[in-house]
Amino acid sequence: FVAAAVFGASYVALTGLVLVGATRVWPDEVAAGVGAGFLAIAVGQAVGAPLAGVLSGRWGLDVAFAAVVVVGALTALLRFPDPGVRSWADRAGPPGGGPRPR
Repeated sequence: FVAAAVFGASYVALTGLVLVGATRVWPDEVAAGVGAGFLAIAVGQAVGAPLAGVLSGRWGLDVAFAAVVVVGALTALLRFPDPGVRSWADRAGPPGGGPRPR
């Protein structure tokens, strides 16, 4: 039960992170960014779950788990450029918080 609860909480948090990140990639087309985020999640689930099942059936759960970890780690390295950011100082926004000027 605990594993299912942790998975559910992680899934919701990471899905939210993907969608918020997508709006930052396309700040002028927020709907397109959210749609692209949902599409990426759906394609990942549609392709990843059956592939993990095939791997676990053929080579065992250890290999399937390792493959999923590798794919996740490599995916975490992907970054989309933010055209409005020229330096790390620009990323922080104005002093005191709030949105950064465009």
